[in-house]
Amino acid sequence: MNYSFMSFSCPNLSLADMLALAKRYGYGGIEPRVKAGHSHGLDLDVDAAARREAAQKAAESGVELCCIATSCRYSDPETVQQNVEDTQRAIDLAADVGSRRIRVFGGKIGGGLSREAAIAQVAASLSAVADHAQERGVTVHHFDVLLKEALAVPEAREAVLDQSLDERHVGPMAVEQLYTMFREMTDADLARFLIGGITKSEVLERIERPASVVFSQLAPHEAVLAPLPNHLFTRDTSAWVYNGVAVNSMHKSARRRETVHYEAIYTHHPMFAERPQWWSHGVDGGAATAEGGDILVPGHGTVLVGLSERTTPQGVERLASRMLASPEIDTVVALDMPKSRAVMHLDTVMTMVDQETFTRYLGLPDLPCWTLTAGADDHDGADGHERRVQVQMESHEAGQAEQVIARALGVDGLRVLAADQDPAAAAREQWDDGCNVLALEPGVVLGYERNTVTNDYLRSQGVEVLEIAGGELGRGRGGPRCMSCPIERDPVD
Repeated sequence: MNYSFMSFSCPNLSLADMLALAKRYGYGGIEPRVKAGHSHGLDLDVDAAARREAAQKAAESGVELCCIATSCRYSDPETVQQNVEDTQRAIDLAADVGSRRIRVFGGKIGGGLSREAAIAQVAASLSAVADHAQERGVTVHHFDVLLKEALAVPEAREAVLDQSLDERHVGPMAVEQLYTMFREMTDADLARFLIGGITKSEVLERIERPASVVFSQLAPHEAVLAPLPNHLFTRDTSAWVYNGVAVNSMHKSARRRETVHYEAIYTHHPMFAERPQWWSHGVDGGAATAEGGDILVPGHGTVLVGLSERTTPQGVERLASRMLASPEIDTVVALDMPKSRAVMHLDTVMTMVDQETFTRYLGLPDLPCWTLTAGADDHDGADGHERRVQVQMESHEAGQAEQVIARALGVDGLRVLAADQDPAAAAREQWDDGCNVLALEPGVVLGYERNTVTNDYLRSQGVEVLEIAGGELGRGRGGPRCMSCPIERDPVD
């Protein structure tokens, strides 16, 4: 993973000085913040010559202008138009200087809007921004679009419908009529109903009433195919680990159909045609579950996996036997966690801040753990099946996990940050995903603004916390890390 830093960390430095600083300390990029009065001189109103000069300086330094940061927000009706215009200008600036990203925010709901109206306003604003970005050659990816595009491939459509509409879900008496109805939908409609679900009344708008016990006992508003709101938490179902992807077998039945969609995208969408390595196929995973929230990728050939309420020892062993067959991975550390909803995944109690620093929930007990390494080949993959190795195991008592992880990462010890607060307050902030921060670069994390004690403590330890309004997102039990799914990582070194 390559790291970058924002000009908020050094507002008085010129662009040349920022680039030199990044190069000196091994950063891969910098992120100039616009309309903030910083000294880098790269703002929305600079002329074409200044933009060319900035792009040239970055190219000569070997440090990327990886993002143009803004404070644009779209939920307040009084400021939304100006923010959309500023965002479009930031896109133009990014395109001119060779930056591939801009930073924007949803924002707090303002102006007396209802939640529904604010969401619609933000969506419309981002749609306008995306249209402008596409005009400038920027590629904008949305999950529903990726699914729709994958469904245009006949093999993908057939696989999704076979796995979503078999008699286990809709019963044998209605399956043929429903299958025909979904098969005849456009790609866009099919993607919309697969993600958002479809009710009995919506089905009856399209076909005659099936002669089915399952269908007949449903009320008009009840779902024939349930919605999948947890698609929001992209990391759980689909986790990229070094050079491969784990499409995970999910513990809760409400999330298992998500796996079908990710397998269709990664198998059939042209964007992923050259991705050969799969650590797991969730549809066939069965009861040996593993979820991406329990998988941390700290680097140095190491993977951390939590044995949680939702990731089983069988799932960990299966992942390890495949991952350790890769030359990029030499150690899997499995941590035995409490089995409770409050400690749902490893990343709800422990996440990485930099190369040797982790957040940790104060109420997390010392965890027993196991170091898993590769033994002999169990299956060499010569017949086209996935290569696997026999896994060797070393057990460690509770209290040794930090030393085990440090040794795997090649550092002398870990720096563990846990805010000192009373147990009730600590439990509340853990429930609100206080530890579930997303590291954007070493020492810079995204976190929910409501976790005031944790955020202030991290700042006191030199960590820059960029706060976002969780709003309704936190009700789903997930923070910024849960809602991200990094696909490509560059090494820090």
